[in-house]
Amino acid sequence: MGCGSSVFVTSDTQSHATERMIRAALLIQRWYRRRLTWMEAKRQCHWAIFQKIEYAGEQDQHKLHQFFTTCLEVFPRCQSGSVLPSMHSEGDQNIEIEEDYSGPHLQFPLTVQSLYSMLEGFKTGMVLHARYVVQLLCHVKALLKTQDNIRQASTTLSREITICGDIHGKFDDLLVILHKVLSLTACNPIVTCCISVTLHVFMQNNLPSSENPVVFNGDFVDRGPFSVEVVLVLFTLLLLYPNDVYLNRGNHEDYLMNMRYRTHSLRLQCLLLSSCIPDSRYGFTKEICVKYKHHRRLVGEMFRDVFRWLPLGCLIDGKVLVVHGGVSRETDIEYVQNIKRAKYVSLFKPLGINKRDVDQMQEWQQVLDLLWSDPQTSDGCKPNDRRGSGTCFGPDVSQFVLSHNGIELLVRSHQCKQDGFEYTHKGKVLTVFSASSYFGPGSNLGAYVKISSDLKVRCVQFQAGQMRPKVNIRERVSAVEEAVVGELKEQLIASKHSLLAKYRQHDIDDTGLLSVSLWAALTAEVTQLNVPWRTLYRRLVNVNSMGLVDYQTSMDATQVVLQNNQRQPVVTEALYRKRGDLEMIFRCIDKDNSGFLTINEFEEACSVLSRHTNVEFPPDYARDLANSMDFDNDGKVCFNEFLECFRIVDKEAGRVSLRKQSLDNSPVQ
Repeated sequence: MGCGSSVFVTSDTQSHATERMIRAALLIQRWYRRRLTWMEAKRQCHWAIFQKIEYAGEQDQHKLHQFFTTCLEVFPRCQSGSVLPSMHSEGDQNIEIEEDYSGPHLQFPLTVQSLYSMLEGFKTGMVLHARYVVQLLCHVKALLKTQDNIRQASTTLSREITICGDIHGKFDDLLVILHKVLSLTACNPIVTCCISVTLHVFMQNNLPSSENPVVFNGDFVDRGPFSVEVVLVLFTLLLLYPNDVYLNRGNHEDYLMNMRYRTHSLRLQCLLLSSCIPDSRYGFTKEICVKYKHHRRLVGEMFRDVFRWLPLGCLIDGKVLVVHGGVSRETDIEYVQNIKRAKYVSLFKPLGINKRDVDQMQEWQQVLDLLWSDPQTSDGCKPNDRRGSGTCFGPDVSQFVLSHNGIELLVRSHQCKQDGFEYTHKGKVLTVFSASSYFGPGSNLGAYVKISSDLKVRCVQFQAGQMRPKVNIRERVSAVEEAVVGELKEQLIASKHSLLAKYRQHDIDDTGLLSVSLWAALTAEVTQLNVPWRTLYRRLVNVNSMGLVDYQTSMDATQVVLQNNQRQPVVTEALYRKRGDLEMIFRCIDKDNSGFLTINEFEEACSVLSRHTNVEFPPDYARDLANSMDFDNDGKVCFNEFLECFRIVDKEAGRVSLRKQSLDNSPVQ
């Protein structure tokens, strides 16, 4: 009848098929878990490299103690007595508000509407007028002068207090904190658009008050391009709620720190732009010079004057100590309360301190430890070699200091943590960091801490400025890896001739080849960066079929050149590596913050740098270099142009990358 044949599946066949499916599922699961573990390991490795590069920069900064001293002695403008003129609230009267100024207007005393007006202006990319900035800073300084070194906070009324860590000029992170952690989902590459998304919600939530006190634990500025906006909002909150907002000084509230800038690779710059993450190339001083072009000297000196009056910490209910860095075995709260903190305009090398005076040195060290120290896993207390200042304190030191001062918990910041927070020393020390994606897209979460009246701690994590609403771990790791490779390549290029000399010294047969392990060891020795070079060596150098590093072709591919000046490549590389130091010298010499130096001043700056770096500058090199940058033959050098004239040349591909160190498209007054 045309009936088809029936197919019977035995139970053995079904069991075998099921077993194969389970095995396949387990195999996929095992592969997926291994893949995730491998990607997480790569992410942590890249994150560690960024952290080591950051610490190396801070360590180098503190190795410059004698260098800074030389600058302060050679250029008397930096003397604390002459740098900070007598500022009065009337000092802004000479600053006229232009008719075409469309930014926010402030009236004193400030109101909450003043804060909203500022935020609306910042949302559209406006810059607060210099007149209002000076007025605001005068009022803030007057208030800070009335506050103790260690302020007392209480949870009696609020039942809970919020503690925020480093913000570093990331305005979107600040808004997330203020409106109770609303994650930004906008993916517009312009950060101001991200700000507009959060502004409405921010206004719907509670501002700091007696029921909602907030502690901001230092490092408000530097690295992010919105440092001015961040610190102005915080100062406005302080004036509005002086008893409910606590601002602690961080190691970046220091004018010598602000004079330097941190440079990221061109790859990272592109990533930052495309991912809504603020570009972290710039120092606070440079940001002020761009945004307040005509009043930069007055605004810069006012900020410098206010920063030195910031309190050093706060004590919550007498049981929780909040300081930016940490403690040492000598830390004593009662002693710190009696320190005259305003004299420490900079902690790098405070002027007027006699090294032979034990009391003066002890006082300086106490302040330095509070702002620069880090916890360590082992017992004891030793100098903080990673940063070059402060101490590394162990669990025994934490226990001693806490018990000696009757404290139960130490909350500090100062270190980027992948989860935004971290407990150490058996729960006695809590680190909180509030700048998310600090080293690159997805590199870390931000966090803030809520502490209740019964000392229960609740850590809240957040992520601001994500690249897209949904980004998987592979994309995050790839983005950070690109940034890491760019950073390390820049380190190799900047030390090209020193590296080649070292490689050839160990390449006895002059083959141009080295083993991977030897290449990594020599590279770490020359660059002074103890990072896992072997992890990314295939992305950094050429490798032949035998697995050996072809250092000759790798290093020949690129070089650093100075626009209009092709002589002395070794000196050019030294200038490129030390351009942060050179900018700091320029800032010291440039009395009116005009951005111009005479040719003689430029030569003097190069001479100071030469003595510091032990790199011999030929007598005519600095003058020839200065003349090459004196485009209009007026005998002056625009050092901003000097910082922009470095080029990294890819000779094989014929490409030239211009290293620009300016705030492109930034609003300027």
